[in-house]
Amino acid sequence: ACRCRARPCRRSAIPDRVLIGDETTIQDSIIGRHVNVKSSKSHPTWILGVSVIGDDVVIGEGCVLTETKVYTHKVIPNGQRVGNQIIE
Repeated sequence: ACRCRARPCRRSAIPDRVLIGDETTIQDSIIGRHVNVKSSKSHPTWILGVSVIGDDVVIGEGCVLTETKVYTHKVIPNGQRVGNQIIE
């Protein structure tokens, strides 16, 4: 079950042991284990369009990931806007 309180998480796979900030929107995506998605009211994070996030990834506040694949053990800095890319 998704732990996003303020925003929707739709048609996505989100396992246990994932930390999701309250202002996160996740749609049509797959999230790996032990992922930390940081998000705040002033800097919401969006993961959209069949994005796949590997295990042990940290995504900073205010990021927008669209159709993006992120390999394991990566850190996405705050405010990054990434579309249709593979982050190795």
